[in-house]
Amino acid sequence: MLVRPIRWAHQGASKGPMSPHRLMYVKWGKPVGKSLLLSVGTFYSLYYLREYLATDENKKN
Repeated sequence: MLVRPIRWAHQGASKGPMSPHRLMYVKWGKPVGKSLLLSVGTFYSLYYLREYLATDENKKN
């Protein structure tokens, strides 16, 4: 099987220096996105857990 590595836009042979704004997004985009996804996932999982426990408690009473 022939596997070819993925070349991202910032890894290619560019003709000039990379813009500082683009470099910032390339460097910080993945960690910020990962932490945002983790925080939103935690929020909604705890929210629905609380709703589930509240409805379960109401059924018992």
